Amino acid sequence: MVHLPFPTGAYRPRVTVLLPPAGLHPLTLHLGPVPSDVQAAVSALRGPDGRLPERAAHAALYAQVEADGGLVGFCLAEERNAEPGSSWAYHDAAGPELGALVVAPRWRGRGLGAALVGSVARAVAASGRTACAVTAPGSPAVAVNRRLGAVVAGTFRRGGEELWLWDFAGAGRVPGGATAAAPRGARG
Repeated sequence: MVHLPFPTGAYRPRVTVLLPPAGLHPLTLHLGPVPSDVQAAVSALRGPDGRLPERAAHAALYAQVEADGGLVGFCLAEERNAEPGSSWAYHDAAGPELGALVVAPRWRGRGLGAALVGSVARAVAASGRTACAVTAPGSPAVAVNRRLGAVVAGTFRRGGEELWLWDFAGAGRVPGGATAAAPRGARG
């Protein structure tokens, strides 16, 4: 397994995301792989996902936000992997693939998804690599990717489903601030 060249030891990148209703909630970046307790919390939000354990095992890093006594948002950067069902068999992007994005229903529509994806994309870019992502055309992640400046680099079919390959070169910025997701109705 290949991991991004991130510092080790006491270094723990951290940004703070301002979200209502409770104020400040830390968005934290962690080196992979994703621990089983975090995987369980992601599964509780996403529902059943048979690919999550393999993606978590191949994660170079992941971002999460905790509030309301638990996980409310998550995104990972997965290194190339050849596991069955992996989208890596369908594209040849060189950088890690962003994915497993989930935001708790009560926290949606406030920019948390963009903050999570943007933080992970910026961390990948800081390592000298470009992230990619794969989505279905109707996925809510399409709006997040566009908001961050990612572009569709190609399409492919997996199991009869059309999927889009996103290129995050030059992306990873969050409108309204480098690391902040503005609450609905906030003036910037």
